[in-house]
Amino acid sequence: MTFAISSFQSSLAELCLLVAVFLAMPSLSRPTMPMGVGIPGDRVDEQIIRSTALRFRVAVVCIGLLSVGLAAALSLVSEDATKIVTPVAFVVSVVIAFGIFRNRIVRAKQEGDWFKDAKTRMVATMTAKDTVRPRVRLWPYMASYAVIIVTSLVGWISYGSLPDELPTLWNSDGNVSAQAAKSVTVVFGGILGSAIATSGLLGLAHLMRHVPRRIHPNDAESQARLRADQQHQIGQSLLATVALSTAILASALSMASWAEPNQPLPLVPATIAFFACFGAVTVFQIVTYVMQMREVRRDYLNGASFKDEPDTDQYWFGGLLYLNPNDPAWFVTRRVGIGWAINFGNPAMVITLAVFIFAIVTFNTLSAPQ
Repeated sequence: MTFAISSFQSSLAELCLLVAVFLAMPSLSRPTMPMGVGIPGDRVDEQIIRSTALRFRVAVVCIGLLSVGLAAALSLVSEDATKIVTPVAFVVSVVIAFGIFRNRIVRAKQEGDWFKDAKTRMVATMTAKDTVRPRVRLWPYMASYAVIIVTSLVGWISYGSLPDELPTLWNSDGNVSAQAAKSVTVVFGGILGSAIATSGLLGLAHLMRHVPRRIHPNDAESQARLRADQQHQIGQSLLATVALSTAILASALSMASWAEPNQPLPLVPATIAFFACFGAVTVFQIVTYVMQMREVRRDYLNGASFKDEPDTDQYWFGGLLYLNPNDPAWFVTRRVGIGWAINFGNPAMVITLAVFIFAIVTFNTLSAPQ
């Protein structure tokens, strides 16, 4: 069972979410990592840092508006091109703009020799790991499974009264564009997909608990743990929101198609509601994180005597990719945004990643229809 919306509407929803994420990006990095550039704690209030973040945000908005125009133009030519080209063009353009504005801080740092008199901590402490493993909030996933079970019971009860031919594909207007003979797969396909997605997200949530979360000694211990916990909570909340929203969306559309098989489905309102829910949770989590991290920034501005991290910009390409053969860690805290970055300088990590990619490609090749 497949649900679809128009290419322009889909691209517009994706663009709104991407713009919101990139607008928040400068505020999500640590004070000593503006735009992914490592600086001493006594430089976090430099004017060039504030002006660079503002200019980057203006660029994101402008690129977003241009991308909307691109999506509208492409939607008249090809739906596939709209869905693929628009978000890719937006992300590539924003990354290029990020690199351009980031270089302003890099040049100021080099010209001012900001690390000349900085007191840095030992490099060995870079591998310190947080041992705290916060619990996964299970209630959103249990609620998702409850919605799936109730919907499955409705489908099982009404199975005998359903027509012999059922819709399997809808166009952008919600009208039926393809049908198939009634079967368990056709009736319960959407619900089964939702159950698999929920299980996968729950597994990923548990996996997140075991990803190394670094404690940065240039933060006070309580602040460093606060930062790590807040980042963990954001990831967990987003996974749970996707699981519950997907279950509700799939269940609502499935029951609507069972009740009125030949009637149009409200695909556009349902999709807008899905992205609105996910966007609202994302914004709430980001605002909460920024408010929590203000205490850390105040300590820097008040001249707290924390030791700075060593200047390791040479291991970060564009502030985004990490390649450090001297660091045994597989994952490190991202300099830009929230989450973790892969250490491509660790041979074991590179081999593991290559094997994982090979396994996925092999599975897709073998499972593809001949």
